[in-house]
Amino acid sequence: MTEHTCDDSCSLGHVSLSEFEWHDLSVEEVMFSSKGLKLTLCPFNESSKEYESYRLELDGELDYCMENSFSSTSLNCLEITTLDYRESKNGKISGVLGFLPGDDGYWEIRFNNVAWLLTKLSF
Repeated sequence: MTEHTCDDSCSLGHVSLSEFEWHDLSVEEVMFSSKGLKLTLCPFNESSKEYESYRLELDGELDYCMENSFSSTSLNCLEITTLDYRESKNGKISGVLGFLPGDDGYWEIRFNNVAWLLTKLSF
Protein backbone atom coordinates (compact mmCIF):
# COMPACT_ATOMS: atom_id res chain seq x y z
CA MET A 1 0.00 0.00 0.00
CA THR A 2 1.93 2.95 -1.22
CA GLU A 3 -0.70 5.63 -1.13
CA HIS A 4 -3.86 6.28 0.79
CA THR A 5 -6.60 8.33 -0.79
CA CYS A 6 -9.44 10.00 1.02
CA ASP A 7 -12.07 12.43 -0.13
CA ASP A 8 -11.49 16.09 0.71
CA SER A 9 -13.82 16.00 3.72
CA CYS A 10 -11.41 14.17 5.99
CA SER A 11 -7.86 14.40 7.22
CA LEU A 12 -5.76 11.38 8.15
CA GLY A 13 -3.65 10.38 11.11
CA HIS A 14 -1.85 7.04 11.00
CA VAL A 15 -2.59 4.80 13.99
CA SER A 16 -1.06 1.65 15.51
CA LEU A 17 -3.13 -1.55 15.53
CA SER A 18 -2.71 -1.61 19.31
CA GLU A 19 -4.50 1.76 19.63
CA PHE A 20 -7.76 0.20 20.80
CA GLU A 21 -9.30 -3.11 21.84
CA TRP A 22 -10.40 -5.32 18.93
CA HIS A 23 -13.50 -6.69 20.65
CA ASP A 24 -17.13 -5.50 20.45
CA LEU A 25 -15.93 -2.97 17.90
CA SER A 26 -18.70 -1.53 15.71
CA VAL A 27 -18.21 -1.62 11.94
CA GLU A 28 -19.95 1.11 9.97
CA GLU A 29 -18.86 0.11 6.47
CA VAL A 30 -17.25 -2.91 4.77
CA MET A 31 -15.74 -2.83 1.29
CA PHE A 32 -14.51 -6.10 -0.23
CA SER A 33 -12.50 -6.12 -3.45
CA SER A 34 -10.09 -8.33 -5.33
CA LYS A 35 -7.28 -6.13 -3.95
CA GLY A 36 -8.21 -6.34 -0.27
CA LEU A 37 -10.55 -5.04 2.38
CA LYS A 38 -11.51 -1.62 3.77
CA LEU A 39 -13.42 -1.24 7.04
CA THR A 40 -14.77 1.89 8.70
CA LEU A 41 -14.66 1.24 12.45
CA CYS A 42 -16.41 3.16 15.22
CA PRO A 43 -14.81 2.63 18.63
CA PHE A 44 -16.31 4.45 21.59
CA ASN A 45 -14.01 6.98 23.24
CA GLU A 46 -14.68 6.83 26.99
CA SER A 47 -13.07 10.17 27.77
CA SER A 48 -15.06 12.18 25.20
CA LYS A 49 -18.17 9.94 25.43
CA GLU A 50 -18.36 9.90 21.62
CA TYR A 51 -17.82 7.43 18.81
CA GLU A 52 -14.78 7.99 16.62
CA SER A 53 -14.17 6.84 13.04
CA TYR A 54 -11.17 4.85 11.82
CA ARG A 55 -10.42 3.13 8.54
CA LEU A 56 -8.57 -0.17 8.40
CA GLU A 57 -7.23 -1.24 5.03
CA LEU A 58 -5.76 -4.65 4.29
CA ASP A 59 -4.07 -4.89 0.90
CA GLY A 60 -3.30 -8.38 -0.39
CA GLU A 61 -4.82 -11.82 -0.71
CA LEU A 62 -7.55 -12.58 1.84
CA ASP A 63 -9.54 -15.74 2.59
CA TYR A 64 -13.19 -15.12 3.52
CA CYS A 65 -15.20 -17.61 5.58
CA MET A 66 -18.82 -16.56 6.14
CA GLU A 67 -21.19 -18.93 7.88
CA ASN A 68 -24.94 -18.86 7.25
CA SER A 69 -26.85 -16.34 5.23
CA PHE A 70 -27.36 -12.83 6.52
CA SER A 71 -29.64 -9.93 5.79
CA SER A 72 -28.79 -6.30 5.18
CA THR A 73 -30.36 -5.61 8.59
CA SER A 74 -27.63 -7.77 10.17
CA LEU A 75 -25.04 -5.38 8.82
CA ASN A 76 -26.43 -2.67 11.10
CA CYS A 77 -25.14 -4.77 14.01
CA LEU A 78 -21.82 -5.83 12.46
CA GLU A 79 -18.95 -5.88 14.93
CA ILE A 80 -15.39 -7.12 15.11
CA THR A 81 -14.93 -9.75 17.80
CA THR A 82 -11.21 -10.42 17.38
CA LEU A 83 -8.09 -9.36 15.56
CA ASP A 84 -5.23 -11.80 16.04
CA TYR A 85 -2.13 -10.93 14.07
CA ARG A 86 1.63 -11.00 13.95
CA GLU A 87 3.73 -8.39 12.24
CA SER A 88 6.75 -9.39 10.16
CA LYS A 89 10.00 -7.45 9.84
CA ASN A 90 8.77 -5.91 6.58
CA GLY A 91 5.81 -4.34 8.42
CA LYS A 92 3.20 -6.61 6.83
CA ILE A 93 0.81 -8.63 8.98
CA SER A 94 -0.63 -12.15 9.00
CA GLY A 95 -3.59 -13.32 11.06
CA VAL A 96 -7.35 -13.52 11.34
CA LEU A 97 -10.16 -11.00 11.80
CA GLY A 98 -13.41 -12.26 13.39
CA PHE A 99 -16.85 -10.66 12.87
CA LEU A 100 -20.38 -11.08 14.19
CA PRO A 101 -23.07 -9.90 11.75
CA GLY A 102 -25.89 -9.46 14.27
CA ASP A 103 -27.32 -12.89 15.11
CA ASP A 104 -26.56 -14.33 11.66
CA GLY A 105 -23.49 -16.49 12.11
CA TYR A 106 -19.81 -15.72 12.30
CA TRP A 107 -17.28 -14.51 9.74
CA GLU A 108 -13.54 -14.89 9.61
CA ILE A 109 -11.14 -13.19 7.27
CA ARG A 110 -7.69 -14.74 7.16
CA PHE A 111 -4.71 -12.92 5.72
CA ASN A 112 -1.06 -13.69 5.18
CA ASN A 113 1.67 -11.10 4.68
CA VAL A 114 -0.64 -8.22 3.73
CA ALA A 115 0.06 -4.51 3.80
CA TRP A 116 -2.11 -2.62 6.27
CA LEU A 117 -3.05 0.93 7.11
CA LEU A 118 -5.12 2.17 10.05
CA THR A 119 -6.09 5.83 10.01
CA LYS A 120 -8.26 8.05 12.13
CA LEU A 121 -10.84 9.90 10.09
CA SER A 122 -11.83 13.47 10.98
CA PHE A 123 -14.79 15.06 9.27
